Amino acid sequence: MKEQINKDLSEYLKLLRFKKKISQQEIADKLKVSRQCYTNWENNPIKISLDQLIEIGEVIDEDTLIFFNNYIAKSNISNNQVI
Repeated sequence: MKEQINKDLSEYLKLLRFKKKISQQEIADKLKVSRQCYTNWENNPIKISLDQLIEIGEVIDEDTLIFFNNYIAKSNISNNQVI
């Protein structure tokens, strides 16, 4: 279960970044972390704190509530669950 959540969140973070046409470097700069640090978070988001996820949502210009609601909806759909 933990691995699936990690994979879903990783895919969702990448999807948001691609939709906004923002590079990993641009997000890293706005978060004041290295690109490698952000890349690690994107590839293994289970290590991201809730505060960091909220910051990423703000940088991507995604309302935090919408950010998490969309993530949960995407996760439920990918697991073939009805919301």
